[in-house]
Amino acid sequence: MNCPGALARGSGTPPLGFSTADKRRCSPDVVRSLQMLLNARARREAMESIDRGDRVEAFDQISFCLASSEPAPADVRDADTFRDELNDLESLRASLETGEDDAMVRKQMAYRRESVRKGR
Repeated sequence: MNCPGALARGSGTPPLGFSTADKRRCSPDVVRSLQMLLNARARREAMESIDRGDRVEAFDQISFCLASSEPAPADVRDADTFRDELNDLESLRASLETGEDDAMVRKQMAYRRESVRKGR
């Protein structure tokens, strides 16, 4: 299924958003799953950045996730799992921004990754 404007990574800027036609062609479940996968990837990459001691890169990766989630249609953003994900990413970004201990931030990322993976 082709979802123009879908949430993509790598351009350095958030996608332009979803047009009305995009909303009709893309199932909310597909968009939600795609964003959750992209967030999981960014979380893993942020953990790797923390391991290398690159806190700025980890912050950028988490910030990009949040920015790329903004154009998601309301029926995607309103799902409980998606809201929980956004709240967790906001918390991680705040922790990285305030200079919280790297080991604790990494532990938070790992815990969320495992709980999502195991469906908790």
